[in-house]
Amino acid sequence: MKSETQSKVDRFAGVVIVLTAVALAFDLFGRVGLVVFPEQLLIVVLGVSLWLIFTKISARGQRAHSLRWYDLSAALCSVIVCAYVAIRYPVISTDFFYLPTETTVIGAVLIPLALEALRRSAGTLLFSLTLVFVVYGLVAHWVPGPLAGKSKDLSSLLGFLALDSVGIPGMALTVVVKIVVIFILMGQLLSVTGGSQWFTDIANAVMGKFRGGSAKTAAAASGIFGSISGSAVANVAATGVITIPLMKRSGFRPAMAGGIEAVVSTGGQFAPPVMGAAGFLMAEFLEVPYQDVFLAAIIPAVLCYLAIFVQIDLEAAKSKILGLESSELLPAGEVFRQGWHFILPFVVLLLWLFMLNRRAEEAALAACVAVSIVGLVRGYKGSRVRLADIGRSLGRAGVASADIIMIGAMAGIILGVVEGSGLGFGITFSLLQLGDNSTFLLLLMTGVVCVVLGMGMPTTGIYLLLAALAVPALINAGVSPKAAHFFILYCGCMSMITPPLAVAAFTAASIADAKPIQTSLAACKLGWVAFVIPFLFVYSPELLFEGDIGNVVLVFLSAILGVWVVCLALAKYCFGSISTALSALLLCSGLALLLPYSLVPSAPYVNMAGFVLASFVCVYSYLRSRSEDRSYA
Repeated sequence: MKSETQSKVDRFAGVVIVLTAVALAFDLFGRVGLVVFPEQLLIVVLGVSLWLIFTKISARGQRAHSLRWYDLSAALCSVIVCAYVAIRYPVISTDFFYLPTETTVIGAVLIPLALEALRRSAGTLLFSLTLVFVVYGLVAHWVPGPLAGKSKDLSSLLGFLALDSVGIPGMALTVVVKIVVIFILMGQLLSVTGGSQWFTDIANAVMGKFRGGSAKTAAAASGIFGSISGSAVANVAATGVITIPLMKRSGFRPAMAGGIEAVVSTGGQFAPPVMGAAGFLMAEFLEVPYQDVFLAAIIPAVLCYLAIFVQIDLEAAKSKILGLESSELLPAGEVFRQGWHFILPFVVLLLWLFMLNRRAEEAALAACVAVSIVGLVRGYKGSRVRLADIGRSLGRAGVASADIIMIGAMAGIILGVVEGSGLGFGITFSLLQLGDNSTFLLLLMTGVVCVVLGMGMPTTGIYLLLAALAVPALINAGVSPKAAHFFILYCGCMSMITPPLAVAAFTAASIADAKPIQTSLAACKLGWVAFVIPFLFVYSPELLFEGDIGNVVLVFLSAILGVWVVCLALAKYCFGSISTALSALLLCSGLALLLPYSLVPSAPYVNMAGFVLASFVCVYSYLRSRSEDRSYA
């Protein structure tokens, strides 16, 4: 077991991470007249996080019960090299090209340490994928065909990835440290003040009697907040610390609980009313009132969340996650009376975001203050928190942030290779050229490009980049401007849950204590509609509220049925478990219902055939389940 001294060191390291994140988010050093580069603070956070990873996770990727000499050596080496870089960074950033030996040595030490910490905290698959990108950065000029790029020699690449603002101390790590760490602190404060318990109690009181009620409540709450947060990762960090443990306690597997939180938080980025702030940018690009964008976003968002809710219900049915007995449920009114004040921090958060137009990190810190105040003044169930408990929350928040900080460092390595080699633009050009003679192929290739270029970026950054690179080609191919913009927004945002750089899913996995790739795959399965629907509204503009209202209603109803039926097929559950053959029939019928009217002249007949086939399978499954129930009676 860890010694008390080591536990104190870990808590101190966690406090350093949180306080450094706050200093970075609010430029505290600049406010007092000190010139400190953001990269210096990022490197400090990275070094402390590396210490925590090497001291709390063994080389086998398991929780360390004792500290080995090589773990301690790696931890000390990490702190020393990061401290050196933080102190020397002003000189290095100015004379980078004149210090090749120094930058190479730094990269040769820091990159392997970061990769090993990533392997321990996130698993061998992510480690391997990151290593593939590093190797590509060395041999890009040897790669045949359009994926050839500009490579760097080993010494240049190591220094570039370790020290350049495009590499490890870049945008991805900046977002994690400035925003996610503060939201994790908010979650820790909610936990220690009793707020998390109140949310658990109120969720059970309201939804506990329904099948899979905890996940449905989590999906609704996270989806709404995801729309206004402007960052899927920040939303996962803010609400996931409440919703994910709640889902796990009710019986959902850790990977599924994390996947649910990741996909609903990502879906919020293209759901009204705010669409992660990208909707306002879209209105400017399209030169239309925001009300038009708002209206166009409704049907696709409804279909996405319908698929998520249906699959949650089916997963609960398969796993027999039933509601609680009435005798086990607390009265909702009494629960609300005892803890209503925990709503106030979220009100503060929203007011700072929208009424005061403050940045996400400022709103999060204001909410942290609000949580602390209500915990000190009122608490929950007559138990008020102490100042010492709030102080300990700082350390716990920092320790809990170490894993996701390594994901941010990994994103920096990958994005640095993509940027430095020109791989991103090479992929964009080559894939769009391949799809030049086919609209569907062009859409498919553009979707891949959007996922690749959207890796690790916040919603607004994804949208602005893709609007400049991908939208012109779509419009030239005959895609309507509105559909083109929605297409790249959906595909770009889905990079948040798509391997290899599924930042939102990996954040959720860290909270759920689940494998990152398993969580990412669970999120992708739950969010399958968001991968399909961009293609649908290109061919069916009615899904964007374009065209005659009668056609809009018909296409919408057909899409609802199609989504529902495909969800049944993927779950292999319709009034009970069904065979692979019946699942295949449902899948075919669901896809038939989703076939756009304008794609083929016979589409309405195909839709009708899909409806008839789905009805037959559902009736057959229902009768069979009733027969089996009678046989067991």
